[in-house]
Amino acid sequence: MNSGNTRESTAVVTGLGLVCVGLFLLVSLYSNSPYDVMDYHAGAGAEIENKAGWIGAWLAHYALCTYGIGAWALMALIIAFGIWMCSTKSIAGLLPRCVGAMLVVALICAWCGTVNRPAMIAADYPAGPGGLLGGQLPRRCSDTSGRSACS
Repeated sequence: MNSGNTRESTAVVTGLGLVCVGLFLLVSLYSNSPYDVMDYHAGAGAEIENKAGWIGAWLAHYALCTYGIGAWALMALIIAFGIWMCSTKSIAGLLPRCVGAMLVVALICAWCGTVNRPAMIAADYPAGPGGLLGGQLPRRCSDTSGRSACS
């Protein structure tokens, strides 16, 4: 009986930790500024505009560079997993859900990377709307003639 309580409390604490990380990522992404210190647009002043501080600015910059719009999906999935773990009080089945979440984020990045029209909400993203992942996945799926090999 004691082992079951330990597993439940571990799941709840882990879930709450994921929710906190997801909310921190939300604040970091929402208050992201292209003029923060680690970006190539940085001005002469070393003042950070991100509401989550230096760590939030760093996290938002690299999340947006790597995933583009997919960083928002990643944040939502982290919060959803945390809520799911707290409500079920279990970590059973977490691995298949994480693999599915990674595929969803990769598909969002690839889709945003292949859209030819400029995305208004992703105009200031350092690596474009699909991020670096969204820029590489479509290239890996095309052959030398320019036709898509994925379809």
